Amino acid sequence: MAPASIDSRIVDVAVPKKDTLGLPGPARERLEKAGVDLSDGYPYRPSRPLYIDDVYNVRDYDRIHIDPGSRADPEKKALLSAAKEVIPLTRHIGTEIVGLQLKDLTDQQKDELGLLIAERSVVFFRGQDITPQQQKQLGEWFGEVEIHPQVPHVPGIPGVTVMWPALQETETPASFRRPGGASRWHSDLVHERQPAGVTHLHNDTVPTVGGDTLWASGYAAYEKLSPLFRKLIDGRTAIYRSAHPYLDRKNPETGPQYIEREHPIVRVHPATGWKALWVNRAMTDRIVGLDKAESDVILGYLYDVYEKNPDIQVRFKWSPRTSALWDNRITIHNASWDYEGSQPRHGTRVTSLAEKPVFDPNAPTRREKLAKMSATTTITSPPEITADNVASLFPEVDTSLAREILPASQTNTAPGGELEGYDEEQVRLMDEVCIVLDNNDRPIGSASKKLCHLMTNIDKGLLHRAFSVFLFDSNKRLLLQQRATEKITFPDMWTNTCCSHPLGIPGETGAELDAAVMGVKRAAQRKLDHELGIKAEQVPLDKFEFFTRIHYKAPSDGKWGEHEVDYILFIQADVDLKPSPNEVRDTTYVSADELKAMFEQPGLKFTPWFKLICNSMLFEWWSHLGTPALDKYKNEQDIRRM
Repeated sequence: MAPASIDSRIVDVAVPKKDTLGLPGPARERLEKAGVDLSDGYPYRPSRPLYIDDVYNVRDYDRIHIDPGSRADPEKKALLSAAKEVIPLTRHIGTEIVGLQLKDLTDQQKDELGLLIAERSVVFFRGQDITPQQQKQLGEWFGEVEIHPQVPHVPGIPGVTVMWPALQETETPASFRRPGGASRWHSDLVHERQPAGVTHLHNDTVPTVGGDTLWASGYAAYEKLSPLFRKLIDGRTAIYRSAHPYLDRKNPETGPQYIEREHPIVRVHPATGWKALWVNRAMTDRIVGLDKAESDVILGYLYDVYEKNPDIQVRFKWSPRTSALWDNRITIHNASWDYEGSQPRHGTRVTSLAEKPVFDPNAPTRREKLAKMSATTTITSPPEITADNVASLFPEVDTSLAREILPASQTNTAPGGELEGYDEEQVRLMDEVCIVLDNNDRPIGSASKKLCHLMTNIDKGLLHRAFSVFLFDSNKRLLLQQRATEKITFPDMWTNTCCSHPLGIPGETGAELDAAVMGVKRAAQRKLDHELGIKAEQVPLDKFEFFTRIHYKAPSDGKWGEHEVDYILFIQADVDLKPSPNEVRDTTYVSADELKAMFEQPGLKFTPWFKLICNSMLFEWWSHLGTPALDKYKNEQDIRRM
């Protein structure tokens, strides 16, 4: 029989639909308290795309993603010390945090929560007073919030989707007879170019009995495979498909088509560096390069490893006003329909998109990494960065803060030891005196650039002051420099216009923030001339704008690194360039889009502080350059710990 013809009057989108089901009381109370407009019905049903090419185009581009967990304190002290209780629910997966409100977390605590989720796969918080708006704001911390083209959302808050079984039953009735529970084991949004990272589900209304959710650990599932079987699937890719089908615009008679993407079967989490099995029965279609029969056998076994080993799973009993945050990169999950719709259930969900999945053959399993740490390393924290501790650990630090820059003839750095083999001029500059700080950016003294940049000292807590200049021309293009090959730290890497250190000399040292800002502006003016040949009259001090300070630590190699409180300065000026070849290998002006494209070029390397600033702040600030809206970002008093 020939396929039925497609009505020529069909349009690209379905008509939006308002649902009139009665909201559960707790859900209505929460939404109205949050100021959600329910007058036009609830939830809001988006116009659904009909054709597959429209859906491919929704997010068919690459995005920079830096996982918040990758910049967190490994001990997660800010988060865990603030909790009343931290309860591991099983050995492999699941932790409950008691006594914290998600809406009140500091930026540092949010980073540490990201790392905890990356380590424990799913983290639970009961008794949460959180609005859909606050839920979305938290989701934005973990990545770009996904706005689903198919799923209804809270009116006026795209990206906060509605999880309401009573509504879902009007479309696809659920039943305890359906194999795999209400939803089957799955991971969210595997068909995306950059699939889901953290999902946050908040249930304001739950049944008194039943309705549990189950999660299984991808770390532990991978560890259950034999070494030989791991070799079989390591580096292999599979086709992952969307949950919803669409039509082919050019040939709609062929029937439903799914969005498909190719991703690795085993992926590595960017925050932990651990390998995880990443397949699911609902949405992994086939292994690339194998016959279908071969693929089905292997995938069937991998699904069973995930689904039939209760020791790598956690089953969570919900209570009203509970939030669960899980990482789709390292888990699969399933919902239980054992309450059969006998009582209302309602929640809101926010999903943050993450990076492109990657496989690293040299990455460890979770067990390998933790065993190595246990066997070879005693985990300790460096002493608190105070004047007394610095003085006892580093007697070389000069506390007078009144030294002058020594002329080249008076420097005392010999070409031997740590500096042997480096460029002579760069070796001389290692005698410049950096400003040594306590943890709150208060000057303690001064020490040589060499002393401040040795990783052995950085790991003991030695901290110094720095600045990063972002110079834009009149066309709002950012001037980048590629550091010279002769540089001792971070050679040949692309970075912002100029990054260096105020010196421990009069005029560049300040204790209070206003004086410190003026000091780094003077230092910035000095270094723009030294590195790029930009004269002071083209970059007057009053044109520099201070935004914030970031505290970060980053190794350059095994010997050298950075541990800085970095002052971020903007300036807009058209300047004449005459770069010093000993400092700068290359320069270029870029737009925001051109910089994003540079990040995607595999052969280019960027300094760690530049990447941190780009991925957390720069592009938002850049979008407001030259407008009054930029003012709200300036002169931030707090230090951003990164």
